Amino acid sequence: MSLRPIAVLALFGCGNGDGATVPGPTDSDPPTDTDTDTDAPLGPFSGGCEVQDDNVLRYDCTFELEEAGPVSVSLEGGSRSQVFSSTEVAHRHVIALYLMTGETNYTWTATADQSVLLGQFTTGALPPVADIYADITGTGTTDTIVVPFQCGGPGQLVAIDERGQVEWYQNMTVGFGEGPGVLLAGFDASAASLIGLLGHSGIAEFAWTGERLGGGKVGVDYPLPTHHSVFRKGSLRFVLNANSFTEADGTYVMDGVYVFDADWAVLDEWSLREVLTPSGGGPIGGFWADEFPGTVDYSHGNGIDVDDAGDWILSFRGLNTVIKIRGDPVAPDFGSVLWALTTSGLSPFTSDYSVISSNGATTEPFFNEQHHAHLEDDGGLWLFDNGEFGADSRGMRMMLDDNAATADIDQVFQLDTFCSVQSSVYRLPNGHALVACAGNQTLYEFDGVSSEPVWLASLGCNQAASTPLMVRGQPVFW
Repeated sequence: MSLRPIAVLALFGCGNGDGATVPGPTDSDPPTDTDTDTDAPLGPFSGGCEVQDDNVLRYDCTFELEEAGPVSVSLEGGSRSQVFSSTEVAHRHVIALYLMTGETNYTWTATADQSVLLGQFTTGALPPVADIYADITGTGTTDTIVVPFQCGGPGQLVAIDERGQVEWYQNMTVGFGEGPGVLLAGFDASAASLIGLLGHSGIAEFAWTGERLGGGKVGVDYPLPTHHSVFRKGSLRFVLNANSFTEADGTYVMDGVYVFDADWAVLDEWSLREVLTPSGGGPIGGFWADEFPGTVDYSHGNGIDVDDAGDWILSFRGLNTVIKIRGDPVAPDFGSVLWALTTSGLSPFTSDYSVISSNGATTEPFFNEQHHAHLEDDGGLWLFDNGEFGADSRGMRMMLDDNAATADIDQVFQLDTFCSVQSSVYRLPNGHALVACAGNQTLYEFDGVSSEPVWLASLGCNQAASTPLMVRGQPVFW
């Protein structure tokens, strides 16, 4: 078990629970609330913890202090030891507890100055929409993995641990007026917040505590539909959008980028049309048939990443191409292409790098219909190579050498199945790779040494039918 300090600011009030000693859980037990343990030493403050109305895996603890000061709460139970703190000097604190498993006994200890309160509660059974099972093989090292996994309900983000146990969930459509059929087309998760794309029609951001942080809707807060990928960098949020453009040989859908501030106001926007004129026609309809009828889905953007300089890494499945764009809005060359990377002779871009594999990691130095191109902290460009139809998909890392003009594939994480859509690959802090195949709803962890995954989790729904797509699996580092 690990001790995880998490700073949680006081948010909003709630009533205190009724004190009780909690027996072990049964299948029919609802979540329980507790006040202080009557045998515990009581100090000059009082309070207790209550389950949130809409989530059996989150509790709000409210404390009243005679003298203003901070409060911390340690939580023991399940496989975790955690500490949640409200550092504000105040007479009243509300601290949300999260990352818990269902039907589990927990004890909490609240400390203010030298005074202590004790209590306990039992979490309830998971609702059907979040009741995920995971068939596990091997041993994983990822602490928390977030997936958009919908078991017969609206757009849900769910977090599981390396044992495959659900320890957090959130209906991302709350407050946005979206119905139960809304799928999460993309998401981004970090220790700071979680952002979900509600189909093509909206964006929602929530804290781990369940607090809604913001978002917006197409046609109300911004005009263009958003899709596929969102990325948070500091106080900014970057989201792919799309628009149609009529050219001499047809009407094309091309991708762009919205830059939102922390309050979800549009700061900047950019379109691929600014640097590329589409041509050649193509199949009508498909992905954008509803929003842009009679158009060609030309570029089909599917990934955005932002580096420390503020420049954007954009992936375009329809072009088999990854490009880097100057992202500084005050730079004179804002929106210009800094480099392009492709192995396709049909791409409208000329590649600035030759793709090689100098260490023999692969005999196939190319990629097709890639997703999730991004820079990791090891300096490598990572992407998921979906591959040609029927081929086995793979994750890969390549090191970009500007002087040699090479993109050197030095790590490959080979799957034994074809992942036709979405999917992802992330570097873990220990150097392992977490790979997700969206189509078969499976997560894989590779150690970078063995060709076989050291951990595999096949996900499904216990009580309801699941959607056939989980987009990707993202690790969260605390």
